[in-house]
Amino acid sequence: MRYLLSWGTIYVYTCLLFLFSLLPVSAPAALVFPYYDKVIHFIIYMLLSCLVLNTLRQQGKDRPVLAGFLYAFYVGLMIEFLQLTVPYRSFELGDIACNCLGAGTGLLLKIG
Repeated sequence: MRYLLSWGTIYVYTCLLFLFSLLPVSAPAALVFPYYDKVIHFIIYMLLSCLVLNTLRQQGKDRPVLAGFLYAFYVGLMIEFLQLTVPYRSFELGDIACNCLGAGTGLLLKIG
């Protein structure tokens, strides 16, 4: 049951990430500062990689750190490519870089 809840949490988090990354939204004026979206990318993917790493460790899987990073990386990459097809969103290499940095940082925090 614990594994089901862990994977369920990852599934819901990933679905919400896709949803909010593809819907048209604008940040409230109070949140707008230079590169605020990059900070948000960093935090979101840091949490995603931590969730995946925890779940894989609970299950005793091989190479949970690599798998956690790759999961977060591929989710971020898929979202960025899907944003190419959405008129109000755009593909940005900077977002991919922040996703990777966040995922890597999340894994380093969980390892240490």
